[in-house]
Amino acid sequence: MERKDAAKLQRGLAEHLVGSTYSPQDAHVNSIRLNLGFARAAAKLGAEILLETEVTGIIVKGDRVEGVETTQGPIHAPVVINAAGAWAPQIGRMVGLDIPIKPRRGQIIITEPVPPYVTGDVLSAQSIF
Repeated sequence: MERKDAAKLQRGLAEHLVGSTYSPQDAHVNSIRLNLGFARAAAKLGAEILLETEVTGIIVKGDRVEGVETTQGPIHAPVVINAAGAWAPQIGRMVGLDIPIKPRRGQIIITEPVPPYVTGDVLSAQSIF
C-alpha cells in the first residue's frame, strides 16, 4: 500500500514513509481485560489462581514432566503448559530445551481517556528484523 493510501487509514504517518501493509483482519485486544476474563473462566472451572508465585523449577520423573516447583512449593499436575510468553525460553532451559523466542521491543502506554489517534497497529520493519 502506498503512503497516500496508508495516510487515509492512519493519520500522522511520517512523510518519508515508503509503504505499508494493511489487513482488515487485524484486531486489538485489551490485554488486562483478556487476562482477567481467562482467570475468571479458569476459576469457574475449578482452577486455583496463584498470584506472585514464581516457577523456580520443573518436576521431571523419567522422561515426563509431572509438575513445577514454585516459590509457594511444588505443584503436581498431569499436564504442564509453558505459557510464559517472552520468558518461555527461560522456563524451557529448566528441562534442557532451547525455545527460539526472541522478545521484540514495543511501546505500550496508558493515558487518561482521550479521543483515539492511532487506529491500527503501527510497526516498523526495524522492530521485526
